[in-house]
Amino acid sequence: MAGSACVVFDKSLTGYNFGSDHPMSPMRVDLTMRLAESLGVVGGGTGLVTVNAPIASDDLIATVHSGDLI
Repeated sequence: MAGSACVVFDKSLTGYNFGSDHPMSPMRVDLTMRLAESLGVVGGGTGLVTVNAPIASDDLIATVHSGDLI
């Protein structure tokens, strides 16, 4: 696979809650990203580049999900 790897992340993602039973809790996401940054896995010029997670349009989401799900 050609190209560089990156981490798609935006701090606003920590404000979304999938529910108490879902493993991707806001606190877990925040702690994971802070740990990755402190270990140099992301950012800091030596780790993976972090790129923003833009809000997708309904048309873009519809390319991979049914209208009922959207």
